[in-house]
Amino acid sequence: MHTDKLIPVAVPASLAREQFPAMAGMLTGLALSLTPSALKSRLIDPEREQRMQAAAPSDKLLRHYLAWSGAPASRYAGGLPPHFFARYGMALVARLMGQVPYSMLSVLNQGCRFQVRKLIPQGERIVMRGRLLDCSQHGSRVRVHAQVTAGWAAEPDAMTVDVYAAVMLGRQAKRQQTPRPDPPFETVGRWAADRKDGQRFFYLTGDFNPIHTLWPVARRTRYGGCILHGFGSLARSWECLADAGHEIVDFDLRFVRPNRLPNPALEVQRTVEADAEGYRQMRLCDPAGSVFLAGRFLDRAAAG
Repeated sequence: MHTDKLIPVAVPASLAREQFPAMAGMLTGLALSLTPSALKSRLIDPEREQRMQAAAPSDKLLRHYLAWSGAPASRYAGGLPPHFFARYGMALVARLMGQVPYSMLSVLNQGCRFQVRKLIPQGERIVMRGRLLDCSQHGSRVRVHAQVTAGWAAEPDAMTVDVYAAVMLGRQAKRQQTPRPDPPFETVGRWAADRKDGQRFFYLTGDFNPIHTLWPVARRTRYGGCILHGFGSLARSWECLADAGHEIVDFDLRFVRPNRLPNPALEVQRTVEADAEGYRQMRLCDPAGSVFLAGRFLDRAAAG
């Protein structure tokens, strides 16, 4: 049995007014990344822990975010969905990523990992601390790894989110890979993304990157149009897995390829059997077999 989330969900543009703190944080990270390296090295200490707080979202914002993600209003019982990190946490991620000696405009998101111990309650002010854990060159690629721990005053370690990115310095030599047979997968949900979903996710989270929101700009890129935010694809896929009975406590995910808009037929699949550690593999793909997200997850029942 699987669920279908194929009908577009309306999101009012007025919600963008709540996103000014998130947008300001992202702009700060961008400005920092564009600072000349010599000056940046005198202004910041990349090994220093950084802290940030975010106000609790309004009921209206959270209600529309849950609807867009495909979650029933009752699912999180007064808590924030873990993937709501896309709204409150990316400003700190941008600040951490802005410390690397490259422009954020050249940084490509590669993936993320969510480790969830407790849900952050609705109405609580969110506290975060983060570090830049890695910025190292490997051939023509620079690997970047930032980690943020989020919670509230009484439980500051409720959740840890690792964000992975890369900077490409040149052409990367293709490596020959030995094909491995896939384990059996089954489809547990389907969802669709229409032409305006990048703009809707901006209204919900404040992530205003033109590649997701402005078609005249996006058409001039190598994608030829807008692509959906990686965290937007994550949120909807997470909820399809939740519909299938999984309360996820660990989700390790790679962004395999851009999800160009519109994309009317996306399938969330999981492996039929869990591995020895209790993890299942998952992927987001289209009927032709193109994979957009791939990773593995652990649910609370398997974690014990």
